[in-house]
Amino acid sequence: MPEFLIQPAPVGATPVDNRFIGVHMPNAPGEYVKAYLYGLMLAAGGAGDLSCLALEEEVLLAAFRHWEAQGLVRLHEGDPLRVEYLPLPDARPEPAPPAAEHRYTQLVERVTQALHGRTLAAADVARVYDWVQVYGLEEEAVELMVAHCARTAGSARLGFAYLETVARSWADAGVRTLEDAKAHVARYLARQTGAAKILKLWNYSNRPTQPELELYEKWTAGWGFAEDAILLAAAQTTGTRSPSFKYLDAMLETFKAKNLLTAPALAAYLAQREQRQADVKAQAELLLRRMGAKRAPAREDRDQVETWLYDWAMPMELLFYAAELSANKNTPFAYMKKLVADWQAAGVATLKAAREAQAQMESARKDTQPNAAKRSGWDFPQRQYSQEELDRLVINSMREFEP
Repeated sequence: MPEFLIQPAPVGATPVDNRFIGVHMPNAPGEYVKAYLYGLMLAAGGAGDLSCLALEEEVLLAAFRHWEAQGLVRLHEGDPLRVEYLPLPDARPEPAPPAAEHRYTQLVERVTQALHGRTLAAADVARVYDWVQVYGLEEEAVELMVAHCARTAGSARLGFAYLETVARSWADAGVRTLEDAKAHVARYLARQTGAAKILKLWNYSNRPTQPELELYEKWTAGWGFAEDAILLAAAQTTGTRSPSFKYLDAMLETFKAKNLLTAPALAAYLAQREQRQADVKAQAELLLRRMGAKRAPAREDRDQVETWLYDWAMPMELLFYAAELSANKNTPFAYMKKLVADWQAAGVATLKAAREAQAQMESARKDTQPNAAKRSGWDFPQRQYSQEELDRLVINSMREFEP
């Protein structure tokens, strides 16, 4: 056996009753012990802040309620909560009444069975009691929670710290009765299964991450998408290089705005959109031919034609006219893009209006050069001669023909 030595207590030390260490501490969860000792230091006049323990407020409250049940503190409700430290009782805590002890013994046995017979430490048993007494979970809900966690996480690596976190999250979500627990587990399994189907569709072998599960929960419980509608949307992303839940989230947000929450509604929309894209491609090819271009329409060309046809509602005859005007330009499609944008800004929406606009433009262009004479290819600048010069030219020409 080792021997234990101690130096004289330094100034500012916090004395801890040996009965706390020998009687109360061994069976208490570690977070509860930390909360008690730090609070004891503060009660004795020490300086500090409970936030350094990195414990959530619910855990701190559960800890001090645990010590209140042990008779070590008294809680005074208010804002903030006041914790009064009491002298430790001389005797060990009284055992629970036989009926209550028997009741919790059965619960502990069922939890043990859910964990495949794993032996529970005293601190683990204390946590199980707190799930019922502090968090307010029904015993059947506790049993279902442990069994569910054992199935999903694997009992071999399932720690009570994880179970504590789950119990706290259930209590925060209002899951306390057996019916609440069944519904909560059903939602979890649906979310897990649905997210896994998406990953399988994308040929990913990993399990869904927590952020991915939260996104799936948002799509179903938050936005109201049916599972088959989500899978149909996910199938549209298989052609991308790296499909992801983030990309799918943006796509579903667009479909949500259009109220396409079911697979039939979404399928009809996708079919209509596919036909529209085919029509746009065909029309873009015709326009390029009209302007003399021999290349295939690029994505930017198709997007622009789609804007002209569907967003601006321009008739094809008007666009054909614009393409003809753009022929033989250095950059015909860019010229047509600017021309059509000018028409849109001026409210030109018909072929007749476009022809009139072009005529007015040509007229305005001529008006800027009012003194310019119209010339043919044989027109040259004319010299003006005086009468004396003309007479001299006539005389000289006659002399050339004298015999």
